[in-house]
Amino acid sequence: MAGVAGARLSSVRLAVGELAALEPELLRFAWEAVTADGLGPCPISLGDTPACSVVSDWRGVDEIRPGNFVFNDLMQFRIGACRAEDIAVAVACPVVGSYADRGQVVIYGGAAHLGLDFIRNATGQRLYGYAAVWEGGSWNGPEPRASLVSLSQEHGTLAVADSLLPAIEVGQLVLILPAHSCLTTDLYGEYRTLDGRRVRRLQSNADPDREE
Repeated sequence: MAGVAGARLSSVRLAVGELAALEPELLRFAWEAVTADGLGPCPISLGDTPACSVVSDWRGVDEIRPGNFVFNDLMQFRIGACRAEDIAVAVACPVVGSYADRGQVVIYGGAAHLGLDFIRNATGQRLYGYAAVWEGGSWNGPEPRASLVSLSQEHGTLAVADSLLPAIEVGQLVLILPAHSCLTTDLYGEYRTLDGRRVRRLQSNADPDREE
């Protein structure tokens, strides 16, 4: 099964690379047409996160716009645009309930903290994230034994395997890797790095609370 999944991700990665390699050429063609009509010159701007993860030749391109390139997430990992260890954002959520009889843990972390985007597992079930285990000053990638299967506004439910359940206690923090980090990170005004530094989000010029 792992071999099949690996082959699929390699195929997706190759396909993304082949499609992305055409973008600069197509935009250069459009640029020449616009310039010939006297509307240029204008910059050539392109690129999404999957493309920027696999394409290395950007000759003739003025700028790239990989919106999710800083953090990555489970969606990018699923399509092969990044490795599990490249996911660089997690939400620390307190455990508020543990229910061994049904193999579930409830966290204080819901749609208001993570967004509502999801991926699907092999059976088609929606997954809003995976837990990650803190180890050696960082997390170790998605924990397949603890998946975030439902969300309310403020709370989420983790389906936890019996082998992991005793290690998760009420009151402790659980790290959640989001399905889609763009929506998740947009919910916060600042972020905390692994060494404890606080990083404020850039504010737009239109934001009345913007600090210079």
